[in-house]
Amino acid sequence: MKEYLSNIDWEAQLNNLNVEEAWQLFMAEINEVKRRYVPEKSTTGDRKKWLDGGTLSAVRKKHKMYRRWIETRDGQHYQEYAKARNKEARECRKAKIRLEKTVAEQAKRNPKSFCSYVKAKTSTRSGIGDLKRDDGTIASTDKEKAQVLNDFFQSVFTEEPDGELPKAPQFAFNSPLTNLDFKTEDIRKLLTKLKSGKAAGPDDIPTILLTETAEALALPIRIIFRKSLDEGRVPIKNSTSGIHPLKTSKAEKDLGVVVDSQLNFKDHISQAVTKANRILGVIRRSFDHLTDYTFVQLYNKALVRPILEYGHSVWQPVLETLQQDIEDVQRRATKLIGHLKDKPYPERLSILKLLSLEHRRGRGDMIDLFKYVTGIYDASRPIFELAPNSNTRGHSKKLIKKRSRLAVRSNFFSERVVSGWNSLPESVVSAPSVNAFKNRLDAHWATHPAIYNPEYYN
Repeated sequence: MKEYLSNIDWEAQLNNLNVEEAWQLFMAEINEVKRRYVPEKSTTGDRKKWLDGGTLSAVRKKHKMYRRWIETRDGQHYQEYAKARNKEARECRKAKIRLEKTVAEQAKRNPKSFCSYVKAKTSTRSGIGDLKRDDGTIASTDKEKAQVLNDFFQSVFTEEPDGELPKAPQFAFNSPLTNLDFKTEDIRKLLTKLKSGKAAGPDDIPTILLTETAEALALPIRIIFRKSLDEGRVPIKNSTSGIHPLKTSKAEKDLGVVVDSQLNFKDHISQAVTKANRILGVIRRSFDHLTDYTFVQLYNKALVRPILEYGHSVWQPVLETLQQDIEDVQRRATKLIGHLKDKPYPERLSILKLLSLEHRRGRGDMIDLFKYVTGIYDASRPIFELAPNSNTRGHSKKLIKKRSRLAVRSNFFSERVVSGWNSLPESVVSAPSVNAFKNRLDAHWATHPAIYNPEYYN
């Protein structure tokens, strides 16, 4: 593909065409490349994803040794077969571990690969059930269901009135943008940064084709962009592709934190725990060889722990039962690793280098407060007050501890974090950046008894 596209003299082909003609010629060449070099279906068949070349060689050798032994029933041939069989089992296990490790590493930045892996391991398939139309009839085929959903989505769109467009408001500017240039190298860099696992857009160009041929396609794309800007229009195919800009809204988004009229977050915590346990079940059923590294990648960095900590500064659990419910998720999760399930919970955390969730919430409170005190968070509505300078012990950013008449007030973020913040040394609170603060805070709390033992707070 690269050679084919690189051999085209794009400047000679496109310079004398308008943007519409240039786009059609460009797409004609792309379609020719797809016809020649892009396979219409996968050639791997039903081969397991973990079955790489080395593992496949071991499997074939095992079958070869087995057939030889069956034919001869010779003891020496059986020994050779047994040796090949054991090697094949080891290679298959290593290959599965490598695949699970790769899936775990990509779970955060590429959830599609994780979902694809889990789906391949799942025997049941769930789809969209039959849909009922407005007239009472039932849509049962995939095409009919798609049409029903499309009609509904279309019905909620805002219909713009026909007629002349309103005049755009005039804006003052210091210097006009008289010349906008597109650089071939910039376009090449953007093409190489596309995520190859994404689906094709309305132009039906596979993303992987753009990334693999970025060097050859950067020039024609720059020429087409330049023509589009000079002529003040875009190709008809692009203008009718159904892509519309999303309108911005001034409405504040729901933070996803559930609270009742009594400022109780029990329902929110229950929902978070249920969702986290559900994902743990998916991990347990889908990963046959869960190593320490794979578990930490899946649980700690991508899938489970973020659910248990999202917005914790708001819903910090006060009741011991709620704290226990949250910690129990991590307690059960660490038992998924075979060689750790019989060890005490604090020891499991220490081996995996995982902090107790109770300690992590306290650490998160300190980080949020540091961002507030240093102005990273919006402080237009002050909720903290710096203590006046004094000769007593403490650091230069001590806060005033206010009295709270009610327990519900004393557990607010603005009240509960003050004592912990005031107890920190000057070297920690005076950190020049958030990352520096995290590192210094972790070093200061390195021997804290609650790091691996949540029972310390009870």
